Amino acid sequence: MRDDAAIRRVFFPRTIDALLADPGWFVEGRGDQWLIYRLSERVASRRIAAFLDHAIALIERLAGRAEGVRTEESSCIALSC
Repeated sequence: MRDDAAIRRVFFPRTIDALLADPGWFVEGRGDQWLIYRLSERVASRRIAAFLDHAIALIERLAGRAEGVRTEESSCIALSC
């Protein structure tokens, strides 16, 4: 379930914009734990490394390592883009 108000409280607009520009990802998080996935998408073995690199970059941005998250918030959120 997507909670737009919680998303806006936690993430800076530039982070939200980046996720909206790259649709199809589902992200769930609580504290410092994140789950990111794409529904019904099987990644070819030759593309696994690139897929993981992309997913890790998104998680780093969401986790605040790219200054995209308001770290004072500790909400549990789920979003899909």
